[in-house]
Amino acid sequence: MTVLVLMEDGEPSEQALTLARKWDGTVHSLRMDAITPFAPDAIAAILQRAADDLKPAAVLAAGTWPPAQGCRSPPTWSLQNQAIR
Repeated sequence: MTVLVLMEDGEPSEQALTLARKWDGTVHSLRMDAITPFAPDAIAAILQRAADDLKPAAVLAAGTWPPAQGCRSPPTWSLQNQAIR
């Protein structure tokens, strides 16, 4: 199984990479600093192109909290009493 990981410096990305490696497949990564200066639209386009070319089973990207100023609070997720199929 192929996994694509969007990487940046820091522990959250390292944890995402560790998770990707647990799937016992090929792991590809794309660095956030591949485009300088920072250009989110360009990074998104590159990530989409990589995903189209590699056809990964999963695309992982780590996030940190708290978000940048002005961002909304995260959604609340609950898997309690949910069947996972």
